[in-house]
Amino acid sequence: MLRPALLPILVAVLVCGTRAQTPATFTGVPFASDFENDDAACILARPAAGCAGWMGIHDAPITLSVGEKAHSGSKALRIEFTKNEDYGGAWRKTEARRIFTRFYDYYDSGFDFAAGMKIHRLSSFNDAKQINDFDIILQLKADTPDANYCGLTDARWIALSYNGGPNDWGSVEARFTPVRGRWYCIETEVWLNSPGMSDGEARVWIDGQLVAEGKSMNIRGALDVPVNRVMFGGWYSNSAAGKNPCPNPDSPSRRYVDDAAISGTYIGLLPAGPGTHHPAHRPRNLPAHEYDPIPD
Repeated sequence: MLRPALLPILVAVLVCGTRAQTPATFTGVPFASDFENDDAACILARPAAGCAGWMGIHDAPITLSVGEKAHSGSKALRIEFTKNEDYGGAWRKTEARRIFTRFYDYYDSGFDFAAGMKIHRLSSFNDAKQINDFDIILQLKADTPDANYCGLTDARWIALSYNGGPNDWGSVEARFTPVRGRWYCIETEVWLNSPGMSDGEARVWIDGQLVAEGKSMNIRGALDVPVNRVMFGGWYSNSAAGKNPCPNPDSPSRRYVDDAAISGTYIGLLPAGPGTHHPAHRPRNLPAHEYDPIPD
């Protein structure tokens, strides 16, 4: 029988042995948008104040297309790369220690994939320092051994990767060669580690199938800061550390992003079909009373 004096010590050990951040891991506003109510003219004007919650829309490659390619409805983000390091992205504010993000991705015919093209981003931005405390990127990567990406290049890997922060945790990745001319549902999960511990997790799903997973990860070191920005879109990185003699895309390469969502629970796929519109599609498994819709 345990003596009474030992009970507080035992309780403390049990509490410390669990993930301290489990309660309230997602404190931001869940978000879902099919872009049907977004203003194409506003995004084209690229105001510093953003457009209905979309921020950082300051580069020419990104526009809001109408009547071109869309997974649902008639609108989608259009990103067209014409040179190396072209950037086309827009970000939303959030607040999360465990976060799921989902978007539908389409690569047009003739799309020239890059050596390490970034297609999504999750960051902890430090307003005081104006830098990211940590940064996570989802990227498509080629794997030609000689780093010669001249001509039309295919992607061979999808990777959720370290892109800055106190601890280089590497990458969670899987073989993946996207086919041009079709929509893919891409979802990620990032569960930040408790400060100073290795209990973080990361996952990637494609079309509802788990393809990459990491556990027991130290993603943010001893920092106690959340993911507070999610970027939809990305940038074209094709220099292969200066080894690629053809860093620019072979021809203008167009990508579309639609049906973006941010949640504290797994989101999953949406019904597909021409003309489908989801004006109030809250992320799956999220109770209605927890959903504060942002105009989409």
